[in-house]
Amino acid sequence: MEDGSSPLQQAEDERAAATPPFPITLLDVALMVAVGVPVLALICAAYVLTAKVLFGRPSADIFGSQDFTLFAATVQVAVMVGAVRFFGLQRRAMSWRDAGLSPVASKWIWRAVLLAVVCIPLIMMVTVGFQKLLGRPVGSPQARFIAPEGFSWTGAGGMLLLGGLAAPFAEELFFRGVLFRLLRRYWGVAAGVIVSSLLFGLSHVFVEVMPGTVLLGIVMALLYQRSGSLWVPMTFHAVYNSASLGIFFWLLAAGVEV
Repeated sequence: MEDGSSPLQQAEDERAAATPPFPITLLDVALMVAVGVPVLALICAAYVLTAKVLFGRPSADIFGSQDFTLFAATVQVAVMVGAVRFFGLQRRAMSWRDAGLSPVASKWIWRAVLLAVVCIPLIMMVTVGFQKLLGRPVGSPQARFIAPEGFSWTGAGGMLLLGGLAAPFAEELFFRGVLFRLLRRYWGVAAGVIVSSLLFGLSHVFVEVMPGTVLLGIVMALLYQRSGSLWVPMTFHAVYNSASLGIFFWLLAAGVEV
């Protein structure tokens, strides 16, 4: 007897039935956050203390330097990946493939690239519109972290590597590979997409960029849901970040106030 469901829904149900249970729990995620955040803070604090004691640099100079930005971004990526690895994968005897890094058809990669290019101006319009709604200056509130000393080739290259490639890998591993899948297991796909995307937006701190970041989180969660591989949202994220950072540093090099 036909159950009245569409072929697309039947295909989704069959794929869900064939997918092994997701073993990571709320306790595992709590450990990732409870250990990862203090470790990140302590390492950055040790960097600042070392710079002050050994080199006599004032705190304002350290926090406003490109080297601290690159160091903090590197540590953040390492801590995020390490937390997922040790408190998730190793704790639950999972492989990287179990975490979502499974092979995927090339068509999905190309779709991710195209969608990222399309989203850049759309998210930019959302962000600018929200800034005007709040009465805030139009621009990038993250600029003072990305390039605290203005344009430099070292800063541009380092941030493109970290923000354009490493950060998308780490963030997708946690937000889509762990958090979205966990929430999906308890609350279903729709709630998992929305809640994980809201948390993704909140993690970016600056209020002005949160609506656009939440929308990006929704797109990436849906890409993962439909493709079944983290490589697809990772590709989208890397293309989006790399292109956005490339535009940012190009404008900065040209002397445009961003």
